[in-house]
Amino acid sequence: MVPTRRLTILIALALSIASLHAAEVSLGFEGGINYNIIDTSTRWAYTSWDNMVGGEAALSLKVQFTDLIALSTGARYILKSAYYTKEYESSVVDTYAVLHQFLEFPLTLQVHARTSKCGFFIGFGGYAGVRLSETHIGSSQSLMNGSESFASNVSLNSSDNRFDGGLVAEAGATFPVGRGELYIRGRYQYSLTSLAKDTQSDVTHTYIDTLSMTAGYLFALGGSR
Repeated sequence: MVPTRRLTILIALALSIASLHAAEVSLGFEGGINYNIIDTSTRWAYTSWDNMVGGEAALSLKVQFTDLIALSTGARYILKSAYYTKEYESSVVDTYAVLHQFLEFPLTLQVHARTSKCGFFIGFGGYAGVRLSETHIGSSQSLMNGSESFASNVSLNSSDNRFDGGLVAEAGATFPVGRGELYIRGRYQYSLTSLAKDTQSDVTHTYIDTLSMTAGYLFALGGSR
C-alpha cells in the first residue's frame, strides 16, 4: 500500500500538472528604466547619498490560469544606482555613481480584468536574487593632480551581502498583438535586505527600493483557458 504522505504528494503533483495543462503559458521579454530610492546613512560628516536612475531587462514567464488569475515570474537583470558626494570646506572633493548589478527572480500573483481591446492587472508578491557586482564611476579631487575621473569595479567581500530579496507591488495594461500581447508595467520593489551584513558593531546598512516602468511582449506558447 502506498504511504499516505507519498499518495498526497502524487495527487498534488498530478493536480499541478493538470492545472498547468489547462492554463495558458506565455514567454517573452521586457526592458525599462527604474528610479532607485536609497535608504542609508553615513558615518562621516559632509557626505551624502542621493537617489539615481537605473535600468533593467528581463525574460518573462506568465501562467494564466483563468481570465482573472495569473502568476508572473522570470529572470531579471537590474541595475540599482546611487550617487555619492563628499565635501570639504564647502567644495566637492569626491562625487561618483555607485552601480549595483543584480540578478533577480520575481514571483507575483496577478488579478486581471479585460475588455475587447485591452486588459488591466494588478499584482503582489516578492523577489529573491543575487548581487553580481559593484562599480564606481566619477571623479575625485587631489592636491597634486586636481580632478581625476575614474571607473573601477569594487571587489565584494565577506562583509557584503550577496543575497537580495523583498516585496513587489505592480500594475499594468495589456494589448493583444499577433499571437501574444504587448504590455506595460509599473512596479515598486521594497527591499528587505541590506547591502551590508551584521559583521561589525558599527555597520552602516543600505537598502535600495526601486520604482520601475517597463514594457514587454509575451508570446503565447500554448494551452487554453
